[in-house]
Amino acid sequence: MGKVPVTKTIGFAYSFAISEFLTLLGIVWLPTAIVLAAGYFVLGPYMQHAAQMFGSNPDPDQLFRDMRFVWLLNVLGWIVASMLIAGVTAEALGMRHGQKFVYFSLAAPVWRVFGNFFLAIVAIVVLMILLVIAAIIVGGVGGAIFAASGAGATAAGKAAGGLLLVLCILFFVGLAFYIDVRLFSFLAPVAVAEKRVDLIRAWSLTKGNFWRLFAVWLAILVPLAVAVSAVYIIFLGWQLFPPISFSYLLSLHDPAKVQTYVQHQMQGWQSAMMNQWRENLILMAPVGIVVAAIRHGLMEGAAAFAYRAVVPPEAAG
Repeated sequence: MGKVPVTKTIGFAYSFAISEFLTLLGIVWLPTAIVLAAGYFVLGPYMQHAAQMFGSNPDPDQLFRDMRFVWLLNVLGWIVASMLIAGVTAEALGMRHGQKFVYFSLAAPVWRVFGNFFLAIVAIVVLMILLVIAAIIVGGVGGAIFAASGAGATAAGKAAGGLLLVLCILFFVGLAFYIDVRLFSFLAPVAVAEKRVDLIRAWSLTKGNFWRLFAVWLAILVPLAVAVSAVYIIFLGWQLFPPISFSYLLSLHDPAKVQTYVQHQMQGWQSAMMNQWRENLILMAPVGIVVAAIRHGLMEGAAAFAYRAVVPPEAAG
């Protein structure tokens, strides 16, 4: 199994996202515009009714009715995301043909990408359930150790119980990172280049490359997250968190006052976010499309290049 060249993979991802920006823009603009338009009609009423939940006249029934459309929007978002991932992956692998500046596809590669990611998420959910069960068992063991180390126990016994819990938490976090990197890195290239819905194949291709792929994703995802947050804050003025003053909150000793303050702040924040979202839709649409082009270029570009380092074109099934 070949080794992923870390610096070359990172370099290709950034180079691909910049040099092929217009092509990437052609791939993402129409599907992304469709999702943004659908989101305008679905999320607007939902956010308005969600804001009312913190007011004096909440309407949970209406919010529940809105949630049905939000779920449909999520399904549309998943399909469009699969469409973009398939299109950009094919471009990065040199397998895409046809119109460069307009792209919309529901062909087999899109559904293979959808299937791979769907199955991977199902596998992660099952794993999380198993980890929760394991954590409960470990917590019971740790609790027993602490209970056994009551008033007359040694400090060493208490330290052993605390150390066990800390080590288990670190183990679970590390395991989550390990599985995400091994499972998700090559899902799209396997679906597009090998025409497979096969989690085992995607997992096996990353054997011996975990730390290399971890370094690649770290060099891409961290700067990307910071840049995207900065873009939306600068251009759209989004306030990412409710303006709740914890110092003021701690000064309130009456639970009723605390509840009133939190409700008021949450309602104002929800309303402000909704108004900003509606008022800035014309600006948000092009910004969102540009961000999507760069994000998919970086992520799918890195995955495609790393995949080709492991599986040359002649070796792909």
